[in-house]
Amino acid sequence: MENTLQEDVIFMTTITRGLYSFDERQEKILRYKNKIKKWRENNPVVKRTNGKSVVANKKYRVKGRFVTEDIYMSYIKKEEFDCGDL
Repeated sequence: MENTLQEDVIFMTTITRGLYSFDERQEKILRYKNKIKKWRENNPVVKRTNGKSVVANKKYRVKGRFVTEDIYMSYIKKEEFDCGDL
C-alpha cells in the first residue's frame, strides 16, 4: 500500500497541467494567495452603511417613501383632520 502512495506522490509532482508542472503551479498559487492576503491587510473592506442609515432616518417618509418636508406636513395635517372627525 505504501508503495502505491509513494508512486502517486511521484506521479503528482511530475504531471503537468497546462504550461506549468505541479510544483510550479503550487508555487504560483501560493504567491497569488500571499499577494491577495497582503492586499486585504492594506485595503480592508469598509462598510459605510452606518452613515447612510443615519441620513435615511432623518428624511421624511410617507408610507415608506421619502418625501419633501412640504408633502410630509400636508400629509400630517390631513391625517390630523381625518382623525379629528371621530
